[in-house]
Amino acid sequence: MLELYANVVEFGPGIYGLGKATHSVYGLSPKRINRFQAAMLAAVLPNSKRYSVGKPSSYIFERSDDIRRSMQALGGVGFLKTLKK
Repeated sequence: MLELYANVVEFGPGIYGLGKATHSVYGLSPKRINRFQAAMLAAVLPNSKRYSVGKPSSYIFERSDDIRRSMQALGGVGFLKTLKK
């Protein structure tokens, strides 16, 4: 279910899905993004119309830090590994 959401969610105007978002924002495929980039993408959800990965606010940077800490506490980047299959 989470994988389905990641593949259809809007990350910005006309940017639907994790693949298009990583390519549009970072010029990379989802397999190539790092923890910081993944956390920045997660930080704008579910309100990507208000927040932007391309022009992140201080709130998005703080939220990204919280997400990275949570990822580490939960054992790393297991979520990213499921998306890379």
